[in-house]
Amino acid sequence: MKLSLFSESRSQEVIDLFKSVFSASDGEAEGQVIADFVANLIATTKSLDLICCIAEENEILVGCVCFSRFTVPNGQAAFILSPVAVSTDVQGRGIGQKLI
Repeated sequence: MKLSLFSESRSQEVIDLFKSVFSASDGEAEGQVIADFVANLIATTKSLDLICCIAEENEILVGCVCFSRFTVPNGQAAFILSPVAVSTDVQGRGIGQKLI
């Protein structure tokens, strides 16, 4: 397995991964909601405020985790872990843990 930082050139693959994973677990409508959320997150978040890591097996995208910066009312900044997806057929193998 290869772990690397997300590149915008892989945006559609990442969006498709989230759609597939969440459609399988929560239904097609929810899969589309999450896919739209990820597409918006990638398109509208400054690169310094979004860190996504991907996992590949045999050059196929099998996982992605995103950390996005937010600022709390007192001015402190932190990163929130969301969203996370691992291909349904490889879940349970620790890929998500390695990404995190």
